[in-house]
Amino acid sequence: MAAAATSGDHEKRVYFSGAAVRGDQEYRVRASIFWTGPDAGGTLVIAVPVTGTDVTLGTLRNVEIVVTAGALVVALILGWLLVRTSLHPLRDIERTADAITAGQLTERVPGDAAQTELG
Repeated sequence: MAAAATSGDHEKRVYFSGAAVRGDQEYRVRASIFWTGPDAGGTLVIAVPVTGTDVTLGTLRNVEIVVTAGALVVALILGWLLVRTSLHPLRDIERTADAITAGQLTERVPGDAAQTELG
């Protein structure tokens, strides 16, 4: 994939990626054709290996995957604890109802004097 650009009226630049003639290294290339000035008619080609960039991006991807997975695990644990804590009063009511059903008529629903959505 090439991208062309012009710098004023004196050169045309083209950017592209290419593989090495020998080996499997990938390069980012800039090719310039000079139209005017002392280098008119000349060509300049500069290539930089992208191996370091690829390694850095791979490391960044791996770090993001680990951090995202860790954040999901923490969010799941905190959500589970929050739900468990908020449902604790309902479990107490359930235990009391089971005791009353079993014949222990002296049992009372805990928090019956509290002014909450449950009582």
